[in-house]
Amino acid sequence: MFRFRFLAMAAAAFAAALAAPSASRAAFTFTLDVNGTVITDGGAGDSDGLVNGHIGYSNANLGGYNIVSISVTTTSPNSGFGDIYSLSQSTDIKSNGNTLHAPLVITVFSDGFVGGPSLMALTNSLADSKFDRGSATGTSTITPPGGVAGTTPTATVTSPGAHSSTTTSASVSGNPFALSNTLTLTGLAGNNAEFNGSLTTEAVQATPAPSALLLGLLGLPAFGLLRRHFRAGGAELATAA
Repeated sequence: MFRFRFLAMAAAAFAAALAAPSASRAAFTFTLDVNGTVITDGGAGDSDGLVNGHIGYSNANLGGYNIVSISVTTTSPNSGFGDIYSLSQSTDIKSNGNTLHAPLVITVFSDGFVGGPSLMALTNSLADSKFDRGSATGTSTITPPGGVAGTTPTATVTSPGAHSSTTTSASVSGNPFALSNTLTLTGLAGNNAEFNGSLTTEAVQATPAPSALLLGLLGLPAFGLLRRHFRAGGAELATAA
């Protein structure tokens, strides 16, 4: 009886571990920083004024640049293995006149990602549909708790024409972790010289949560033994009849 009770408990724990989601979104901070002008999700400067994982910023002149539009989003899944946590910015920037201005630095930051202390594959993708002159650099960072920076892959494209660059690396993450990406535009000068492109950061949980894996190792044999137990019990009842 004791053995049967133990096996039943182990099987139930295994089933619960598989059913329970291992990722969620804790309370989070989501900000856009354009050369020191900081806009918070739902705060002043955000076009929709809502806390919804999206920040829109447009029709602004800043440091010699015409911010036609900047749209940034953050997403988080509801389960664990293979999940993609993302941060992206779509940017349309024009130069005001022929003066060579200081670089324009656009940084997006979001924290509160919860996905289990497992290996994360970090991808940094930078692409442009229009880029008249200068250079653009995209950097993505994953930061575990305690402020210890994770792996930082960097993608770089240089004008003119359409370009794209993707880099991938791996980093061990704790909970909750933060993602950020930074687009730096340099040498964008000339009447209506323009950069229109996007920078996307993705962190993919590459391994299952260790606790669920351990329970799986314990639980699978338990299911097998329980099955044999019920078969044996059924055979005894049939014999008795």
